[in-house]
Amino acid sequence: MRGKIKPLYCSKMVYLRLEGLKISDALISTILRSCPDIRFLILDKSKDFTNIPIIEIARYCPKLLHLSLNSCICLTNQCITEITRSCSKLRHLELGNYSIGNEAIEKIADNCTNLKYLSLKGCKRISNEVLKKVNPKIKIERPNYSDDEFSDSDLPPLISIFTGRRNRIAITSPLETTI
Repeated sequence: MRGKIKPLYCSKMVYLRLEGLKISDALISTILRSCPDIRFLILDKSKDFTNIPIIEIARYCPKLLHLSLNSCICLTNQCITEITRSCSKLRHLELGNYSIGNEAIEKIADNCTNLKYLSLKGCKRISNEVLKKVNPKIKIERPNYSDDEFSDSDLPPLISIFTGRRNRIAITSPLETTI
């Protein structure tokens, strides 16, 4: 992707999944600039980049409908504010396992009028009062870790797998690997 020539496949790309990878700021920035029609962007568990390319998502992906940033440690409230301010078409947002605060949720509530789904799994710094400000039509996924409501049924099922020499346990859930 050198110079000003955009490869044809990038300019028409609408779905990009870079999950669990080491990615540089330069790579993400180049992809975002080259692919203005991205509508689905998944960066779950990716690392080695800063919040700068996350803020660039807001600048270069105005058509974004689905954004998943689960377990991205570089996220800041400023990132969330910029994305929610600029990506007005956003319908699906995943921010799991991130120390998001009430301020970011208020920005989501104010700016994401088209949002249908918001995942906050593992986000523990959000008050219930702030969540009440979010449009009630939005499905919010946030586990409750209180002793009264948490049970073994909340855990993924365990399956014993024979590997030849010994048995191993695998947690079955989408996109999980054998432990």
